This record gives sequence, C-alpha cells and structure tokens, in this order.
Amino acid sequence: MADAHILQTTPATLEVTFYADGTPAADSPVTVGVTRADGTDLLPPGTATTPGGTGVYRVALTAAHTAELDRLKATWTGATQTHRTWAEVVGGHLYTEADARGLKSAGKTPLASDTDFPDKVILATRAQVTDDFKLRGEVAFAARFARETHSGDGDTWLMLRRNLPHRIISVTVDGTALTGAELADLDIEPGRVLVRKTLGGFARGVRNITVAYAHGYEQAPAEIGLAALRRTLMILNPSVAGSTVSSWTSPDGTTYSYDQAGQVIPGTSMIRHYGVPAVDVPLNVYGMVGLAVASP
Repeated sequence: MADAHILQTTPATLEVTFYADGTPAADSPVTVGVTRADGTDLLPPGTATTPGGTGVYRVALTAAHTAELDRLKATWTGATQTHRTWAEVVGGHLYTEADARGLKSAGKTPLASDTDFPDKVILATRAQVTDDFKLRGEVAFAARFARETHSGDGDTWLMLRRNLPHRIISVTVDGTALTGAELADLDIEPGRVLVRKTLGGFARGVRNITVAYAHGYEQAPAEIGLAALRRTLMILNPSVAGSTVSSWTSPDGTTYSYDQAGQVIPGTSMIRHYGVPAVDVPLNVYGMVGLAVASP
C-alpha cells in the first residue's frame, strides 16, 4: 500500500507532516531522499525541501521522474526526527477528482465542497479504494507496478504472482540486467507465465532473478470507476445505515433491507464485498471471479 498514487508521466508533489506531541511542528532544516523500488536514487539524500505550512515539507517530482511505473520511498530527515512515506507511480486512476466533486446522490453533490472534503482527503480516499478493490477483486483495475524475486531452475518459464501481467519493465539475472536481444526474447503468456522463447532456460540459483512488470487492466472499466465513486461516497459521506446491517427502520417507520457484506451469494462464487450490489456486482464481474468465468 502506498500513501499516494501518482499518475505516470505527470508532475507530482510528495509531502510529509512533522509532529510534536500530536501537533504539526517545524523541525527544520528538513531534507529528503527518494529511492525507486530497485533501491536506486530518484532524488539523492540531502535534497532540499520547501515548506507547505507548519510542520509540512514538500518536494517536487517532474514528469521525467514519473516516466515509468514504480514504487517510491521517501526518507525525510529533520533536525530531530526522520520519517518515511511511500508513493506509487500508477498507469491510471479509477476516477478523477472532478468526478468525485461532481458525483450526485439524491440530487445533491455531497463531495463538492473543498472545505469539507479537501483535495488531500479525496485523493487519499481514492488511493484507499483503489488498493482495496485490487485486494478484493484479486486484480488491479488500472495498470500497477510489481517487482518480484524468483529462483531459477533451468526451465524456460517463470510463474508471475500478479494477475493480468501485460508488460515487462526490467529483468535481472544474477545481478545483471537483461538488455537487447535477451530482453526481447522474453514474453508473457496467458496464465501469468514469463517465458524465454529461444535463448534457453533461466539460470539456476536461489532468488537470483528479479522481474519488474506492469499488471492489471491497462484502462479501468467504466463500471469499476463508478463503483469506486460509490465506495468513496460510502467512506466520506456514510448514510445513517451502515453497509453491514441487514435492515434499518427509518423514523417514519419504513423498513429497508440490505445484503450483508462479507458473504458468498448462495449458489454462486460471487462475494458480497460491501453488501451494496451497485459496488459488489462490478467487482465480481471484472475481478478474478468474472475473468475466470469468461475464460474459455
């Protein structure tokens, strides 16, 4: 899980808040270093930060910094404290901030106010929902980054761990990055299988092969985007009835019934993830349950 999701090839700002006794407090001077998933520096340690308010420190990333899917770790070093934050460069978002602001419920736009719901809250909730959907659906609904270590056994294939892998970013074998013809010889086949087509098997060794790749849907299905908006509304502006109750009686005596979350729908393999059909159905249809049913 990451603190923030950054859209690929888009400038972004990383930030951290320093506290003293639970209250934002300055700890200047604060510098930062940002590393990629492979441990190399994106911004070297000691990079200067800019203030963003009491106790808030920021550093800017350019489009060149976010040109490839990646997982970033920022280490912020102040006069007395050190903090770490994480960000992920992703291939897409399930919805835009404008989508959330304009979302209508009962004829109103409950998330329109940036006073009640600051940008930071909207974006953090979107990241939360995106990660939660990935876990529940067992697939990323927009392109995400993965980096795995495997042990070579001489075979020409490796089984990747993430569903719907679709692009190889890098591969190292025994500490050496594959390039040119060796990298071009790799392919991803159905079933999460990475294969070497003509150049023989992967070298034998213990945890000697590292694969970085993009996985998940290359573009989020529209129904998943709408489901993500509805889930966001459930989190930020919950109704009187929670999502896990089976019934609720309104003040005028009207009783409403609800599906209970966390149960398998009888006679199917589908799950009531949240107990809200408008959210659960797309997750089942486009998640691994639906993909498994659709497979020949």
